[in-house]
Amino acid sequence: MHKIFVFDVGNTLVEKPSNRMVSSLVDDLSALQERGNIIGIATMRNLAMLDELIAQVNFDYIIALNGAYVECKKIILIDTPIDSKELTQITNVLDSNKIKYNLYTKSNILNSSEQREIVYGIELKDCSEVIDSLRKHFPSFTFHIWEKGKTCDIHSINVSKSKGMKKVCRYFEIPLQNSIAFGDGFNDIELFKLCRVSIAMATAPDELKQRATFLTKSVKDNGVSWALKHFRL
Repeated sequence: MHKIFVFDVGNTLVEKPSNRMVSSLVDDLSALQERGNIIGIATMRNLAMLDELIAQVNFDYIIALNGAYVECKKIILIDTPIDSKELTQITNVLDSNKIKYNLYTKSNILNSSEQREIVYGIELKDCSEVIDSLRKHFPSFTFHIWEKGKTCDIHSINVSKSKGMKKVCRYFEIPLQNSIAFGDGFNDIELFKLCRVSIAMATAPDELKQRATFLTKSVKDNGVSWALKHFRL
C-alpha cells in the first residue's frame, strides 16, 4: 500500500526564513508522488506564507496554522479559528503586560495595532516571564515555546498537527501505520506520537528527538532527502 508523508516546513523543508526548497529536494518530493504516495505539509505558517513553497510542489494536502486549518485537494477538512471572546480576553492581558504579538489569519499576519480579522493563532515575542501565568489563566489554549521563551505560538487546545493528520488519513483512506512524519519542533511532538515512522532533523530539540524513530541531518545538509535515501523511499 502507498504511504502518506507529512513534512514540517521551517528548518525541515526550508531553512528559515526562506520559503523555497533546494531543487534536489523538490525532485525527491515529486518522485514520491509519482510513485503513488501522498505528501503534505504541517506547519504553523498560514496559507499566504506557503504560496512560494506550494508553487514548487503541488502538495496533496496542507495542515496550516498548527492544525487550525486543513485542506485536501482544495477541500476544507478543518477550519477552526480562535473563539473571538477568548481572543479578546488573552489579547487584553497581553496588551496590559506590553507583550508584543502577531495575530495569524488564513492570509495575513496582523500586529496589535491593526484591525483584527478572524484569527487562528497568536505569536508572542519575548514572553518567557509570562508563559506560566498565561498557561494557568488560559487552559483553553495550547502553547508552543521556541528559542527558550523568545517566541511562543498559541492556538486553541482543540487543534493540533496530529488531529489534522488523522483527518487527512481518513480522507485519503490510508492507515496511520503507513504514515511518515518529518519535523524539527515542539509542535511536532504529538505528530511524532501519532505516525508510525517519525524522523527528526538534526537541529530538533531533545524532546522531539526522544520521540523520533530516526534522526537525520539538518536542513542545511538536505536532511529530508538524506533520510528518504536511507529508507529507500
